[in-house]
Amino acid sequence: MTKQSVADVGGPWIEEEQRWGGPGSAHLKLSYRVTCAAHYYGAGCEVLCRPRDDAFGHYTCSPSGGIVCKPGWTGDYCSKPRCLPGCDAEHGHCLKPDECICHSGWVGELCDQCERHPGCMHGTCVRPWDCICQEGWGGLFCNQDLNYCTNHRPCRHGGTCHNTGQGSYTCMCPPEYTGPNCEKSLHSCSERPCLNGGACVPDEGGEMVCACPPGYEGARCETRRLTCSDRPCRNGGVCEPRGAGYVCECPVGYAGADCALEADPCAAGPCRNGATCSRAGDGFKCTCRAGFRGNRCEIDIDDCAGITCEHGGTCVDLVNGQRCQCAPGFVGSRCETRVNLCLAKPCANGGECKILDNDYQCRCRPGFAGKDCSIDIDECSSSPCRNGGTCRDRVDSYHCTCAPGWGGKSCTVSLAELVSKQAGGHLRRVGDERGDEALSGPQVAWIAGVTAAVPLAALGAVLAINAANAGGHVIRNTWGKCDAPAPECQNAHNAAAEECKRKTLNTESARLLAALDPRLSRLSGDSAYCANSDTSLVKRALEGGGVYVLDDHCLPPTYATQV
Repeated sequence: MTKQSVADVGGPWIEEEQRWGGPGSAHLKLSYRVTCAAHYYGAGCEVLCRPRDDAFGHYTCSPSGGIVCKPGWTGDYCSKPRCLPGCDAEHGHCLKPDECICHSGWVGELCDQCERHPGCMHGTCVRPWDCICQEGWGGLFCNQDLNYCTNHRPCRHGGTCHNTGQGSYTCMCPPEYTGPNCEKSLHSCSERPCLNGGACVPDEGGEMVCACPPGYEGARCETRRLTCSDRPCRNGGVCEPRGAGYVCECPVGYAGADCALEADPCAAGPCRNGATCSRAGDGFKCTCRAGFRGNRCEIDIDDCAGITCEHGGTCVDLVNGQRCQCAPGFVGSRCETRVNLCLAKPCANGGECKILDNDYQCRCRPGFAGKDCSIDIDECSSSPCRNGGTCRDRVDSYHCTCAPGWGGKSCTVSLAELVSKQAGGHLRRVGDERGDEALSGPQVAWIAGVTAAVPLAALGAVLAINAANAGGHVIRNTWGKCDAPAPECQNAHNAAAEECKRKTLNTESARLLAALDPRLSRLSGDSAYCANSDTSLVKRALEGGGVYVLDDHCLPPTYATQV
């Protein structure tokens, strides 16, 4: 018994039961379901998806067989990395996810800051190598001061500054001061400006200076200077006399001139490598980032310890991690996978791919060349077609379209010479057969299978020479000569059956057909090759053998006799 069923891929289990006879008889119960082989998906398992993570793609497969990119990758085959978020697409690029490599003239984490022209001092840029001067500056490198007042503020004691030219200015001084920068006081020591017993002394610039007595300070000796007798040190600080003043030695946890400030043990930044500092008793404590250790987190933990990178790879220590720098030709977290560039099928036109170290080599089919067999060798470059023939390039071959009067693979066969010297002279009588008759020109052309116009001179020569050398009989079609119907005149190899055995075609007659029919391009011994494929072979028609045709596009099965 034969039974056919149709089941969907991935569907539920199907149960079938077959019984023979009545109760208690034999029966067969089957359960089956259809699933796809590994890496094939779809209703007919026609979708191929094989996960990969290498230079040609970084993806997994969805339940339906679609490509699903791994994090950080995009593109049709997930081979394009997603750059660092915010990375300027015009001025930066990346070779791996979350990376931003700046183009020339651009800087910054996101490659969005232009570089100024080298030597630019007081300028900015909106595109690389600009030097756009800030207000008050000029010149090629923005180094010429056009606003001295704003940039230098030379006027003292509240004087008003006015720019008078490049690098020059004038100060308008308040009433009590004078001088180019309002630096000289108009008050004299006669006014007794110094307080608390201070002595007024004019300096070299004309300004008065107060020399304060011990215990006082300030421009006019207006401030009393403290000593240790005043107990200035707070929070348990110890006062030590120092010259006319004092110095407070502060206890742990306090700071400042008078120990009034609560000291921060973390203020000096004792923790290294980005660690977090916190107060711990009278001191501090460092909380290290992953990958570091030590009291101050100063020791970088060697994450390469115990890690082996295969095939000559080198381990690179990272912060709280490591990676293997692989030798050319290997990939993987431990460089364990050899790169197989042949997986991408780089060899075109049927070339065979051979794996090399970090490379591949294509063994090209005849007729092709190049690194990836993409170059079609031009067999017409040597001008093989003679006597005015036109060449058309083919795969590992060529085809000549001959000028009128010429034939053969390279248009070297003269049709007139072939007809006059070979055709009729090699015809022979096979036997007396009633109904023999000479053929007309159109019949000879039909037998030869000519698809283009046959020169009238060639047809005339065929008829004339055949008539002279073959007793008035010429090659003729023999489908009508068989006693059996046409299909029965063929065996499995297009050969004539017993009823048609006397229908033969010798070597020279085959050459005549090849010369007259452009579909037959070249002769080889007793055979002629088909021009449209150059692979099919029309073998010699021995007695009873017929015309052996391997390519149905070359010639239909044709039988001929010589009478």
